[in-house]
Amino acid sequence: VARMAYEWYQIERQPIRFTLLYFEGRLKIADLIVAMSYGTKTSQVNTLISQITYDFENATTTIDTSAGEEIDFGALAIA
Repeated sequence: VARMAYEWYQIERQPIRFTLLYFEGRLKIADLIVAMSYGTKTSQVNTLISQITYDFENATTTIDTSAGEEIDFGALAIA
């Protein structure tokens, strides 16, 4: 358990928010986004999806992540 916590918290994580101009069904809460690319630039983010918002009126999907993801490693040890 301590090793899992060490591995998780040693990686720098960046919060991101992006909106897709259609309904995206492949992404799920807790999916890990490792990197984001825009044009020729790629940035490492290493963050988990924490919220998905569907806007049916505008036909968009907004994906939010949080840089401060907390994992309950104690609960993992019990499971």
